[in-house]
Amino acid sequence: MSIYIFIKDFFTAFGSYFYKIIGFLGFVVGFLFIIKQTIEVIPILKKKWVNYLKWRAGKNEYKEYKKTAIKADIENVINSITSEIRKEIPKDWIKKANIEWLEKSEDFQLENNEIIMRIKPLENEDDNVLNATYSFFKSIIFPKVRSIISDSILEASALKITHRVIDSEKPFLLNKFEEETIENVIKKNEVVARYFGKLSALDARGFFTSFFIREIDKLAHNVRMDERRLKINNEIDEILDHAISFSNSIFANEKCKDDLWIRKGLNSYAFLLVAREENQNVNTYVEKAKMDKDMGINRLYVIGRSERAHFTRNVIRGISKAKGFRLLDKCKLFHDYKGNVGGIGAMFDVNN
Repeated sequence: MSIYIFIKDFFTAFGSYFYKIIGFLGFVVGFLFIIKQTIEVIPILKKKWVNYLKWRAGKNEYKEYKKTAIKADIENVINSITSEIRKEIPKDWIKKANIEWLEKSEDFQLENNEIIMRIKPLENEDDNVLNATYSFFKSIIFPKVRSIISDSILEASALKITHRVIDSEKPFLLNKFEEETIENVIKKNEVVARYFGKLSALDARGFFTSFFIREIDKLAHNVRMDERRLKINNEIDEILDHAISFSNSIFANEKCKDDLWIRKGLNSYAFLLVAREENQNVNTYVEKAKMDKDMGINRLYVIGRSERAHFTRNVIRGISKAKGFRLLDKCKLFHDYKGNVGGIGAMFDVNN
């Protein structure tokens, strides 16, 4: 009873102060939460936060502070990079990166739409950035079909994307990435070098992200549960060689043979280039798409040059309204088929 009286007297005397303190603490927690969320979504604030952590790490001899600064820097680099690359690769591939330091590197896993990378921290900060960036892209490519695609294709694709990202965002690390990371992967599997070279050729003409990774992803998904699965890696090699032959011919202003515009295999596809400046009629391209459909293709890839981006969007809209065409994805191009920066592409599922 005495305890009850004490509590009652306490709240009578100090209750107003108590509730004010609780209210103040709630305000502080809410304010800090808003600040944290704002930092996460605004790149320049995230960068300022990383710089602050680096400064504190330089003033502080504790390893944990340094590891926190490195972790924040890497996460910021990867997540800011993906804001651009997500415009090129399939939408369901990109996840937010989160790092957990362990004594030894382990596999990654997906949690709440984030890629959790469990990696061992290295003494050199540049090594941490390269290791984590490569691990991130290796973890997101071909997420649902990676088990039936050869390790050589997976490695080469991850290296190609990472190489481009490092060249764009951290160019001072490019030589180190080539001489150490890429070289180490190739030493373990020399076939990766052949694929990396071919993917680089495709990327220079805009066919790597706009076509190759999308076609392989879709192909693998379609054959994963029947006997065609056993032939997929040979099919990938033929698709790669076909795309290179087509892009080389277009780049050289050669008249492409009919069998380069359309390829038939385990799945069939066609290319439709929005090219000629004098052709301003959307229906011309729609009719060409219908002709390709009548040839029995499964997919259509529309690729337009950067200076014709607006018209290309009109063409894509026109085809999407035609019977039998379903727009699966649109993407920004790294380069167009003439090697110029920019452009726009689209992938259609074709129902015959």
